[in-house]
Amino acid sequence: MAKAPEKPRFSVITVSTSRHREFKEGGSYEDPSGNIAVEILKRAGMTLNSRYLVPDVVEEVREAVMRSIYSDGSQIVILTGGTGIAAGDVTIEAIAPLLEKKLTNFPPLFTLLSFHEAGTDTLTSRTMAGTLGGSVVFCLPGSPGAVRLALEKIVTPQIRHILHHLQE
Repeated sequence: MAKAPEKPRFSVITVSTSRHREFKEGGSYEDPSGNIAVEILKRAGMTLNSRYLVPDVVEEVREAVMRSIYSDGSQIVILTGGTGIAAGDVTIEAIAPLLEKKLTNFPPLFTLLSFHEAGTDTLTSRTMAGTLGGSVVFCLPGSPGAVRLALEKIVTPQIRHILHHLQE
């Protein structure tokens, strides 16, 4: 039976049209959620492989995920942002068709835990997780609190178990 990697490799993809525009126009941009994701996963003994900033454009979101997995060799891909219900939020729509197996218990578990912190605001927050090419992909809301909650309470406690099953 295969064993989960000691130091899984991960990528963080921030999906934000406004931040992407600021960056392309030569400005600096703030990415508190991406920074939190990197901090939590590194603290959990994982290795940062790559980090991307993409606009809310389906093709660009997909390209960043595929690059993370197939070029960079990331075993874990964390997407932050683009998961709301506004017309421009496309992360879920971009990634759902790519996933081989969905982790269908992730969204309700995240919602349950979020409800205790954010109340009914969780109604407009979408999440998703699943497998692709031997890696696991998590689509998280862009708020720092949501990223922290998902990674500390769900992802880091289970990630090695998930990776172990992907290697069977």
